[in-house]
Amino acid sequence: MPQDVQARFRPDAIRELLERDGLSLSAFARRLGISRQRAHAWLGGTISPQFPMVLRMCAEFGVDPLFFAEGVPEPEPAGKATEGKTKR
Repeated sequence: MPQDVQARFRPDAIRELLERDGLSLSAFARRLGISRQRAHAWLGGTISPQFPMVLRMCAEFGVDPLFFAEGVPEPEPAGKATEGKTKR
């Protein structure tokens, strides 16, 4: 899985985190201890973070590693799969 997330890194996930947390790219970079230029390269899709950094972002921003992967469906919230079905 680590290579899978890294190979299919979704740069828009960073934009979503910035918007969700009201952060600038500089503030995002500071929280991760990286340069603004590196964060900008991730955001632009020029380079992808290594898996250990993906895990660090997950811990820092409270998201699952799959949040950063392209083509992975979002899991349904608990209870959603049975919603609307009647018991017999």
